[in-house]
Amino acid sequence: MAGHTKKWIGIVAILCQLFISGYALAYEVGTHAELTSAAYDRSILVDKDFLHTLGLSQETLIDVSRADARRPIENDGSIEGWLRQGAVREDGFNCLDGRPVNHFFDPQNDRPLTVLGRELGLRSPDWALEDRMEAAGQDYSLRDARDRFHEAMTLPERHLRDRAFGLLFQTLGHVMHHVQDMAQPEHVRNDAHLVTPCRPDWLPRDVSPIWEDSSLYEYYTNREHVLRDLPIDGYGALDLSVFDEARKLWEDDRRGMAEFTNYNFVSKDTNFRGSAEYLTTNPEYPSPMAAAGERIRIEDPRLLGPDQRLRGWMQFVASAVSDTYVGNENRNERAATYSIFTQDLQHGIPPFHSFSLNRFNFDAAHEFLMPRAVAYSAALIDHFFRGQLAVVDSVLTGQELMIQVRNDSVAEERMANGRFEIHYDGASGLRKRLVLTAGEEPGSGGLAYGAIQTLIARMPADVDTGTDARFVVTFQGDIGAEGGVAAVVLERPKSGFIIRPYDIPADGITGDRLLSRVNGQWVLDPETGALAAGNVDWKGAYVNGVATRVLTWMGPPGRYHPRQKGKPEARSRSVFRAGEVFAVAPCGVIGAAIQKGTDGREWLLVICPSGSDDVVYRRPAVKDPTATDWELIGVVPAQPDALPADRPWFFNGSGTEAQTMRLLSDKQSLTRLRLRVNGTNFSYENLGNTEITRTRTWSWDYVCEDSPYTVSSHARTDIAGSNVVAVDYVGDTEVLAEYFVEGIYEYELSGIYDDSQHGEITQDRSLRNNLQHVLRIGSRSWPMATYQNMETSHYNGGGMSTGEKNDLYYGVLILFMDLRHGLLIYDDQLYTTSESRSVPPHQYGTAEYMSTEARATVVHFEGAARDAYRSTRTGNGSYAAGMPRSWEDEIGTCFDGTSSNGSGSDTDAVPHSLAGPGWWTIGSYAVDVHGELFTSFGYMDIDGAVRPYHWFSGGDPAVIMGSGSPQSSFHPIRLR
Repeated sequence: MAGHTKKWIGIVAILCQLFISGYALAYEVGTHAELTSAAYDRSILVDKDFLHTLGLSQETLIDVSRADARRPIENDGSIEGWLRQGAVREDGFNCLDGRPVNHFFDPQNDRPLTVLGRELGLRSPDWALEDRMEAAGQDYSLRDARDRFHEAMTLPERHLRDRAFGLLFQTLGHVMHHVQDMAQPEHVRNDAHLVTPCRPDWLPRDVSPIWEDSSLYEYYTNREHVLRDLPIDGYGALDLSVFDEARKLWEDDRRGMAEFTNYNFVSKDTNFRGSAEYLTTNPEYPSPMAAAGERIRIEDPRLLGPDQRLRGWMQFVASAVSDTYVGNENRNERAATYSIFTQDLQHGIPPFHSFSLNRFNFDAAHEFLMPRAVAYSAALIDHFFRGQLAVVDSVLTGQELMIQVRNDSVAEERMANGRFEIHYDGASGLRKRLVLTAGEEPGSGGLAYGAIQTLIARMPADVDTGTDARFVVTFQGDIGAEGGVAAVVLERPKSGFIIRPYDIPADGITGDRLLSRVNGQWVLDPETGALAAGNVDWKGAYVNGVATRVLTWMGPPGRYHPRQKGKPEARSRSVFRAGEVFAVAPCGVIGAAIQKGTDGREWLLVICPSGSDDVVYRRPAVKDPTATDWELIGVVPAQPDALPADRPWFFNGSGTEAQTMRLLSDKQSLTRLRLRVNGTNFSYENLGNTEITRTRTWSWDYVCEDSPYTVSSHARTDIAGSNVVAVDYVGDTEVLAEYFVEGIYEYELSGIYDDSQHGEITQDRSLRNNLQHVLRIGSRSWPMATYQNMETSHYNGGGMSTGEKNDLYYGVLILFMDLRHGLLIYDDQLYTTSESRSVPPHQYGTAEYMSTEARATVVHFEGAARDAYRSTRTGNGSYAAGMPRSWEDEIGTCFDGTSSNGSGSDTDAVPHSLAGPGWWTIGSYAVDVHGELFTSFGYMDIDGAVRPYHWFSGGDPAVIMGSGSPQSSFHPIRLR
């Protein structure tokens, strides 16, 4: 007998499952469509910047041919349309679809829909998420959505990616349907409602056969005038750090949607019980507790309006509504209603009341449930897209692609136990995966929030270099507490140079252009006009020797030195990054960097001059040219005897230290300043400079008796030492440019002077000058100047004055320098002069001379040298010659009739700044992230005409651009 009973229970359960799988189980399709649209409007999917990282926009239409435009779906192929389609289709793709039996979850009893002790489906979160099990027949779970997200970013063919995007958003709509069902009391309190599957058309919609037990709550909610006025606003966005797992949106210590509804609301079959003296709850659901509510006359216009002709009383039951997530408690005055049968039933033995639910109870429940249904649905979308990547930097060469991405997860979650991939658009139109040579696996330790992953891959030959070509970076693995996918689209890496041609290129496109190196060849980007950058840069946050942050600003063309000593260049308030204005500082920028705090937050630092002081500001390192939230964190006051800033500050790679050179008031000496900043901790110091010393030794013997007088004199000056003239950083390592001077200057004279017989004077004089000037950057040295001259002369009062002079001068005019690359661009000049003369003493005559001049601009770059131009000139000339005035200076001591002899020495420091080499920056210079050089300037040729000179590593811009004018000029501006 027991076996037969069990068999019949099973048959009944199967029949119930058949009925329950009908069309209208939860909120009906119109309600789900509208709740989904409201959630979409509050989700990250309306953030245009986020959509841009996926290659989408709000105007994007996806796989329109599969979109269902029938009401109430109205899917036009938009993201919102596909979400609506999924939310509607979760109630079944046909009238016999059994999906709805999986739409129930009773969190108090941890069970799915259960009839006569038999579970008829899966718990709603088990079915919708598939996070703990694989559900048979389920193709629209959150796990399926992750797979479709990855496919939408990486499948080879465009139409397949479009289809995957449509399925992705449709699948999210399916899962949102479940979150919304958890805001329907019958679905969280095991309250089955039977409807007829494949309901015949002849059966009126508002007529229920006797065997049906449909949901009046759902039917009422879906009525047009109710649906139009549903209260969907008023509940704030959820904190994803609290709901860090999708399942927590269902249940999480009473913060889940299912728990909120279950513990705070009753359903038709789990309503209150008891009598007027003792209200109680359904035995299976001890919450919510009942309390006496309002007793209102039916004619009260608050219920039915002024035209209502019914008379009588309506008694409501109240209950508390506790929101554990927000932490507040409210009162629902109309949780349930005394039934019209109560008056008769209360006279029974024992007396009891009957309770019902009506439109007034539904309206009251809507006020609490609908705003939460929308907020929790939006949170599901945001949770799914919680993993976000930001491209920090990218470099594209003919051989290699480097992309650096930062973990920008919304809830600051770690990415771990997964892998990164880069896909690219090939010339054939297919999207393909690159083989990474570095950075594929983040490892179990993971990539912390704010941390950077460097991905390097060899570039294939078929990469598409068109304007629509894309690189896609994806991550699949754990994002925080559960699996996820993150992706970012890179619409062609920007590296190279921005150039500004003065004439029209061959392609007819004017304006600023990007010159990039692709597959070993320089190519001119067809886009124009949207790029902006400065000519001085900072590179920092190095990972594996590669800078992950680059900022530029406007500074002196020579990088370290102004065109004129003590005269600042024009300064801009803009800081640039990746070809765009990143921020606008409170004053003209003379230094910038990005610093990462201990909490992972990044800060933009800028240094500006304020009078004679240098002021350091900071603000969050996010792109916002309109932001004014700058925080003053330190001031370097005017230094003693120092002029105001005329050259930039340069930060180290971590943005914690910066240095500059400051010109002193003698306009010959430099002092070095250093500041340190860590968060808001700030300090500075004046480091002074190294010294060049001059040691003089001399001896003399003057016999100053009666005429003639005799003189013997010898003097020697030894010069040695160095000054720091520029400072920079490679990573966090300081790099100095030091100017060394070493050599001697020697002078010797002997002579007889007869004051009474001017014609009988003899003098022998010799002069020797040999000074070497060297610029040293790190371990490398360059000769900057050489002075060598030898001069001998003999004057004989009875004859001719004869002399020989040989001069050699090698001097350098530095045009541009970059200490990070060991780079110098300079104009060097070599002069040699030979003279011989023979003229009568005390007379001015002429002397013949010959001179040869060699002139060249040489580019030194990473050990390589290149002549830009060279010219030579020879010629003859003459100049006036006569007795040197130094003779009278030497014997002047004897004019007072005294004699003396002696010797001595002294040593002193010599002010030295830029003496020897000149600093005269002309034109424009830039070095890109690969260390490639671009230079553009004009020079004077041997015929006196000014010629343009343009050159960069591996090419001639005029040839690449097809510019016709030989006088064309190009102004490179550093982009990265």
